[in-house]
Amino acid sequence: MRGENEDRGGGSAIASIAMIFLAPFAAMLIQLAVSRSREYGADDTGAHWTGNPYALASALAKIDAYSKQRPLLAKPIDRASLHHCAIPG
Repeated sequence: MRGENEDRGGGSAIASIAMIFLAPFAAMLIQLAVSRSREYGADDTGAHWTGNPYALASALAKIDAYSKQRPLLAKPIDRASLHHCAIPG
């Protein structure tokens, strides 16, 4: 026969296993949200400093178009160093 303590442990084991798989996904979503909010904050600050948000938007569009024409690197960069690149190649 099973005791009372053995019956109670089954649910927490399933929850622990589920968290092992869900926690990295949740952490990734939080990281993406923080990154995106910092990007918007940087764009907002740049627009305020320049005094002309349309000029900033135009410059960012030019950088994007140029990066698509001429890749920076012949080989792809690893993900650990990707955040150091202004325009990933």
